[in-house]
Amino acid sequence: MANAIDASICPACSETRAASDLEPGDLIPDSVAGMIRRQHPGWSPADVVCSTCVNQAKAAHLQAVLESEMPALSPLARQVIDSIREHELVSAKTGDEQAQARTRGEQLADRIARTIGSWRFSSAVLVGLAVWVGVNVLFRPFDPYPVIILAMIGAALASLAALEGPIIMMNQRRQAARDRLRADDDYRVNLKAELEIRYLGEKIDHVLAYQQRLWQAQQAHGELLQQLVRQMSKDA
Repeated sequence: MANAIDASICPACSETRAASDLEPGDLIPDSVAGMIRRQHPGWSPADVVCSTCVNQAKAAHLQAVLESEMPALSPLARQVIDSIREHELVSAKTGDEQAQARTRGEQLADRIARTIGSWRFSSAVLVGLAVWVGVNVLFRPFDPYPVIILAMIGAALASLAALEGPIIMMNQRRQAARDRLRADDDYRVNLKAELEIRYLGEKIDHVLAYQQRLWQAQQAHGELLQQLVRQMSKDA
């Protein structure tokens, strides 16, 4: 019985909705109310309407606004409109998606770039070279001056350094892709916030105008009551 009481039918879409999911049509801005009437001709602002119908009409209205201000809607703008229509969060988990999309080669390139791009690695190489030269110059155990083996190792390291360039480039390319995804997320969030603020401003103006009409109606009702009281006093 409680569920039957709490459930109501939306006059617009004729779907059963929770009573808390319905709102008076008088409090909806005229632009969105007009869009609801286009989508559901049998509905009027005197009726209640569910949040699903409001979100769909709001998304259609905001899409029309964007189309009037932009030469063409970008895929990011369409994602924002879809998020408003579905009443979902627009921000994506960029870091998790990037981590799942990485191949083994890209993961290895990231690890190598983090290793060789640190002061710890550079310091270890310098310390190792200094120890090698110092030991072999002072004690001459197996590579005395002019340290030929170290020169050969240096040539090998130079060859490895030639391979480090592409690895670092791969890492930078992945970083640029992550930055681009973050920039796209920021754009979507900012655009949705701008659209929601615009709709909120329209709704506040509509509610204030509605309250003004109520106040005027109350004043007129009070004046009628005063006239009725005066007329009754004269008749008495």
